[in-house]
Amino acid sequence: MNHKDQKGGSSLLSLALAGAIGATLGVIFAPKAGEETRQDIADKVSELVKKFKESRAEIQADIKDIFGEVSDKLEKTYIEMRADILANVEAAKDLTEKKYHEIVEEVVDNFAKAQDWSSKVSSKLMKNFEKHWEDLQEKDAAK
Repeated sequence: MNHKDQKGGSSLLSLALAGAIGATLGVIFAPKAGEETRQDIADKVSELVKKFKESRAEIQADIKDIFGEVSDKLEKTYIEMRADILANVEAAKDLTEKKYHEIVEEVVDNFAKAQDWSSKVSSKLMKNFEKHWEDLQEKDAAK
């Protein structure tokens, strides 16, 4: 891994850490009782850990599988797509498998058009993100 890749990784880690800190501060300053606030913080941390459970190496393996190479730009774009998918999933009411696939398709199509990716790359991305439906089902079952 070259120096440039290491800098990109620390930027991604910084972004994730900033998000976690922001979410925690939001919970801390919410007008709730101490015990309830501590529970909310624990829940948020647990949720963030689950969302970021894939290690950077796994993300890079997915990117290499899809694009044939790994770069900071591709890694950033891949993570942005995941974030868009998660945001749409969080906003969806009564999420079904069909709705999840529609969300994935819309996000992938938008990024593919903006990046001028081939239909082969789009197809690989769709398959990659659609495999996360089972992870969402497991998360819902645990609640």
